[in-house]
Amino acid sequence: MLVETICKAQKGDEKSVLEMIAQFECLLTRYAHLLKYEDALNDLTLDFIVLLKQVNTSIFAGKSDGVVVNYIAQTIKHSYIRRSKQRAKVNSRETFFEDLSEGQRYHVENTNDELLGITELLSGKNLTDSERNVLIGEFCFGMSSAEIARAKSVSRQSINQIKRRAIIKLRKELGCENTGLHGNVS
Repeated sequence: MLVETICKAQKGDEKSVLEMIAQFECLLTRYAHLLKYEDALNDLTLDFIVLLKQVNTSIFAGKSDGVVVNYIAQTIKHSYIRRSKQRAKVNSRETFFEDLSEGQRYHVENTNDELLGITELLSGKNLTDSERNVLIGEFCFGMSSAEIARAKSVSRQSINQIKRRAIIKLRKELGCENTGLHGNVS
């Protein structure tokens, strides 16, 4: 019965998707409550829908609905664990303004002005939005190529190529293209 509903959901039957969500709503709600953030239920529900679309139903051939329920419950649990780890990573980076020293507060207050200045400087150049965003991410926010790649859902190598192109364009525009360094961008 559950396998049939999953197959219908995979074929685009909205009613079947909603039926599956309703059937596992208590479990999704419980894990969302444990995550303790506003959109947790939406995120877990989205993960659940992706599971429904991607699961290979042939692994359930000849199995009871109990096996299917157990598989789905374990997958939801793994989704909760993954999101919990992501949330912990974000929370470990958060710092409250009042906890900062006076020097750190000064830096935070002036970072927006610096960012606006850099953004204005780069906007007049012959850069694509992607190139501009990569440069700002790395040089203004101190993000690594890997972090930018994760945020943009592309490979680290792709980010490095974008950064290299952007720096070459800036060097040409500034008239320092013959320094012999434009190929050595990390």
